[in-house]
Amino acid sequence: FAAANPKDNQMSDSIFMVCPLLAATGRYGEAAKHFKKIKSFCLRSDGLYRHSPSCDAAWGRGNGFPLLGMALTLSDLPASHAAFSEMLSSFQALAKSLLRHQDQNGLWHQLIDEPESTAEFSATALIGTALAMGVRWGFLSKTDFSSSIQKAWDAVVARTSPNDELKDVCESTGRLP
Repeated sequence: FAAANPKDNQMSDSIFMVCPLLAATGRYGEAAKHFKKIKSFCLRSDGLYRHSPSCDAAWGRGNGFPLLGMALTLSDLPASHAAFSEMLSSFQALAKSLLRHQDQNGLWHQLIDEPESTAEFSATALIGTALAMGVRWGFLSKTDFSSSIQKAWDAVVARTSPNDELKDVCESTGRLP
């Protein structure tokens, strides 16, 4: 039942919450169908994801979760599957769009395309991890992405204390208009 009717609330993070699980269990067609549904609701014309259809804001985690979800799904989706090339292209396009918004300290912000918004730890960790996976698995060019990955890693390390306390993590926004 859950595969046919995932509780996604039309939110971009559902690409992370649903698609990798479906792909890992061999339900490739269902993963592809779910991805296309959420992409149709949440992908903006500038290549960034809105968190949900109720708000056009490109939240940090609202872009980190889809990027990581696509990376994880692609790792289990056979390259021969009909949906592989579309998801790979979408993953690469979002990764490229996100590079333009990383700040000089290696961080992405609570609102990806608003540099005056708060620098954000968890979005940076999500995006940096997804980019590193993309390079490791050959989905992204090491030449184009390694500097950004290193800057993200340095930013995450700098904001993690020896006591495992984190700095610059925004609170969850939920589904807001």
